[in-house]
Amino acid sequence: MLVTVPLATAVAFAALAVATTVGDALQAHRLRTLVVAADAVGDLSHRLQIERTAAVEGLAHQELGTDPFLASARDTDVAVKKYADARDRLGEFGPNLTSLLDRMDRQLKDLPRLRRQVSGGAMTASATAFRYRILLGDLVTYRESIVQNGGARGDNADRIRAAAALAQAAEYAGAEQITVDRAIESGRLTPAAQQEITAARSGYLESMRTFETLSGAGWLARYQAEMSQDAVTVQVLEDAVSRVRPGRAIKIDDEAWIEAMDKRLAHIDAVQSTVDADVVKAISDLRTTERVWGGLQAGLVLIAVIVALWLAVRLGRPVVLGLRRLRDAADRVASADLPMAVAKLNSGDGLGDLTPDQFAGRNTKLLPAKGSDELAEVARAFNAVHTEAVRVAAEQAVLRLHIARMFVELARRGNSLTGRLTRALDAAQHTEEDPEALDRLFAFDHMVTLLSRRNNSLLVLGGSSPAHARVNDEPVADVLKAAQGQVEHYKRVHIGEIAEGMAVKAKLIDEMVILLAELIDNATRFSQHVLVSASALADRTIIQISDDGIGIEPPQREALNARLAYPKLDLDSLHSMGMTVVGTIAERHGITVELRGGPDGGTIAEVTVPAAILVKEEPREAAPDAPAEPATASGPAAPLFQRRDEGHAGIRRDMLPERPAPEPQMVAEEIPALFAPEPPPEPEPIVDGHSLPLDEFIAEATGTPIATEAPVATETPVPEAAAAPVEEPETAEPFEEPETLAHPVHEPEPLDSRWPIEPAAPVADGYSRPLDAPLVKPSPLPLTQRVPTARLPVEDETPTEVIPVITDDMPDPRGHDALPVLPRRAPMAHLVPGGMPATAEAPVSDYRDPASVGATFAAYKRGTSSTNTTLSMTTDREQDSDRA
Repeated sequence: MLVTVPLATAVAFAALAVATTVGDALQAHRLRTLVVAADAVGDLSHRLQIERTAAVEGLAHQELGTDPFLASARDTDVAVKKYADARDRLGEFGPNLTSLLDRMDRQLKDLPRLRRQVSGGAMTASATAFRYRILLGDLVTYRESIVQNGGARGDNADRIRAAAALAQAAEYAGAEQITVDRAIESGRLTPAAQQEITAARSGYLESMRTFETLSGAGWLARYQAEMSQDAVTVQVLEDAVSRVRPGRAIKIDDEAWIEAMDKRLAHIDAVQSTVDADVVKAISDLRTTERVWGGLQAGLVLIAVIVALWLAVRLGRPVVLGLRRLRDAADRVASADLPMAVAKLNSGDGLGDLTPDQFAGRNTKLLPAKGSDELAEVARAFNAVHTEAVRVAAEQAVLRLHIARMFVELARRGNSLTGRLTRALDAAQHTEEDPEALDRLFAFDHMVTLLSRRNNSLLVLGGSSPAHARVNDEPVADVLKAAQGQVEHYKRVHIGEIAEGMAVKAKLIDEMVILLAELIDNATRFSQHVLVSASALADRTIIQISDDGIGIEPPQREALNARLAYPKLDLDSLHSMGMTVVGTIAERHGITVELRGGPDGGTIAEVTVPAAILVKEEPREAAPDAPAEPATASGPAAPLFQRRDEGHAGIRRDMLPERPAPEPQMVAEEIPALFAPEPPPEPEPIVDGHSLPLDEFIAEATGTPIATEAPVATETPVPEAAAAPVEEPETAEPFEEPETLAHPVHEPEPLDSRWPIEPAAPVADGYSRPLDAPLVKPSPLPLTQRVPTARLPVEDETPTEVIPVITDDMPDPRGHDALPVLPRRAPMAHLVPGGMPATAEAPVSDYRDPASVGATFAAYKRGTSSTNTTLSMTTDREQDSDRA
């Protein structure tokens, strides 16, 4: 482009000059053809004038016969053939000239018929003179139109006009000769004849003055030399004719008049031939000059183009190649290098231990910038810009990383505080007997659940995941119920048809719950009824959350769908944080979330869960048949699900369980005994399930739980040697959920009869007894007392004792036959005091996901903090917990 544009400009101007010269040459050629035809027209005009004179004299003097007329006609035919040849070479011109030429051609074709009429005496002398005068007038008009149609300029135009004026003078002279001759033959001069004679003589004189003005000195001298001998005779005769009055006879010799006028016409024709030859020569010279100039200009342009191309190749190619390298480098940086550097920074560990300057230095491909010319300077400037862009991107990545860590730290501190608040509410619910106060405590507990969800959302925005350690997959139905329990208006949610046989992977359960909870919460804010359904396809599962609210306008829905597809943290995300959280989780795990308008109004949030997140749900073992619970005195046994009203005033205390089931926790190294002394059989108030893990807080969906009559054995947290999550035993199949808004109370599942009973190692007094022995309430242990336990086997060690487990055929150590309930985690319920069965450990990979490790340690911290039975709400304790 650097060379092409100037070269093309130069060639364009040169081509314009060549085109102008070539155009002038073509115009000169067209003008020459017109002038050559004018020469033939001049000769034809002279022959027609002679033929006209012979025709008029023959008609006036019959005794002369037709021989003179026929002889002149033959000479005219030669001139007509010459004109026809010149006419064929004229080509195409304007419409005026073309019309004139066509009229001339028609009159020349009609000339033989006119001659026959004259020879036969069928025409009068005046009519014959008139017919010839029309044809001669068109021939003179052609000569006058050459300047305009041929584009003649300057001296050439004057020469052509002078030749046309001389031809016009000859026509006036011929017309005067015929008119005087007819008057002499008629014997008297008519007024009309006198006017024609006067007009012809005046026209002749005017044409000659024009010729003298436009012609050169040579032409005028030639005319004067030709007319010098006969000019006096013609002058005398014309004066004599002019003195004759109308009605009188012209008394001059007819033959002398005709002879004198024929000589004048002959002299004019001789001068006309000289003028036409000179004009043709001048126009031919002009054409030749224009052709030479056109050729020279074309040759010069060609030479200039060749020289310019050579200079462009010799001098401009290095510049072009240098600029092309800079262009390619810019394209590479814009399309590959810079996006790769930004993607590496966005990966989270792209910087590592490097500073932004070090990262920019290592991830910037510099262009070679040798020399001191402008291209080298541009390359150095480009390298500086590229390095600075990568450095700024690294600084922004560090800033985003710090902000994400701030989110994570704030969320974890918030989770720590909500955990402590949950435990305080658990303790208050455990001892509260007033239904109204218990209702308020349940409301507070639900608010803590909502606050926990906000903390988990902050974890997601910070690039982390909720701090729960899970090992078991959960069915889709349980995940939906867990999400329902984390929204404010959970009573508005109706669980529709749920596909069976699919479960969510353990490590993705909490994030799926957050995603669904945000969508359900958004639906319940604008609708009184929200329907949640799930359907399984061959390669995915589709979850639909439908509401009957006012709906979303299409432009706003498109904007929200764009935010769900490509989430980003900006000012707009502050107003729709839930959608940002949903989009972040969906992008992280390949989930598709789309908002659509409902058929009858409202909005449908469709969540497409890919097969990579789901697993096939394993069938749960059914619990052994238990004797039916006898009906109480007041009526039959309470159902598993029961609809509750807005408050809890109608809850019966004797229908509440003894205490809430414990959270699944990371355990410490020392394990207290499983069987603590059994508490009194009086039931205690239930604790709301929203502060429990996934499989425990799904009970708090829309209704108040109704407890069974069986007491629950108290348990203390049991740590594990390898700090691994406690495994959940197999549970019985849950009852089918009735179509109510209430939810079941989860009880520990019955023992599996497949597990063999093995003798247990002795443990401390008060914690080991025969299974059929009555429970004796010993004195409570001090908080700091530790109970000796068996140590779990670790790698490269051999267990020193066999840890017996409880099987299905053993009676329930909790002292009652549990009703079959929904799956609920019962930590360490499958073990007896003294140890754990030695099992072969699966090979463990050396890789540890940092996010999973962080979530595990956070869950471990929350688990260990739950062992404190005395809670302190002082400021310094909160600070210590926050620092954890």
